[in-house]
Amino acid sequence: MVKEKATKESNPFLPYDQNLFVADLSPTHVCLLNKFNVVDHHLLMVTREFEAQENLLTLPDFEAMWLCLAEVDGLVFYNGGPQAGASQPHKHLQLVPFPLVDTGVKLPIESEIAAVQYQGITATVPQFPFLHRIVRLDPAWATVTVDAAAATLEYYQILLQTLGIKGEQGMSGQQSAPYNLLATREWMMIILRTQEQFENIPVNALGFAGTLFVRSHEQLQTLRNLTPLTILQNVGVTAGGV
Repeated sequence: MVKEKATKESNPFLPYDQNLFVADLSPTHVCLLNKFNVVDHHLLMVTREFEAQENLLTLPDFEAMWLCLAEVDGLVFYNGGPQAGASQPHKHLQLVPFPLVDTGVKLPIESEIAAVQYQGITATVPQFPFLHRIVRLDPAWATVTVDAAAATLEYYQILLQTLGIKGEQGMSGQQSAPYNLLATREWMMIILRTQEQFENIPVNALGFAGTLFVRSHEQLQTLRNLTPLTILQNVGVTAGGV
């Protein structure tokens, strides 16, 4: 997967390539195809005006998310800053349709998610050795976008608070720490991050969904030798204490 670095002054989303346009989502967001897609029909939910990728997500962001999830059953992900794998500074969420792999499941971590035991609003995945929190969502929300967005924003802020992440203005503005977000119609998870890569293997949010991408045979061998969980643990925060 090729990454392009950009600044606000050299912004591929302002203006965006008309050939990549999919739909107008709302007064604040547009849906585009990802020029550097990792799977077919890889979508971007991009703010019309420049907002920083390191700003916390807002109600309009989640409205855009649910508008897309209502049409496409898939995985939404967000890379909160360069240390979390973000390659563009203009705020954008991403969506890849299910199935993410061709092994008969929607995504590789499906069984781990299904086994989560909730004793409150949030929970953890026992098999994950990195700091994270997960919350259940209601698939029926895909039919009530506005209400779904408000409820999801509330859960998002609970997850952030549980992990010690805040904004420069309470729960808005620039984030205090890098993180990844994963969301489907049924759940949402946030993972704290410490660095963008380990042993020269870059990791964005998709890595925590069980899909790590490498650029060479050498990186593939490194991944096999270390194991994916070791890579993820080293780019995240060691679990425990939250």
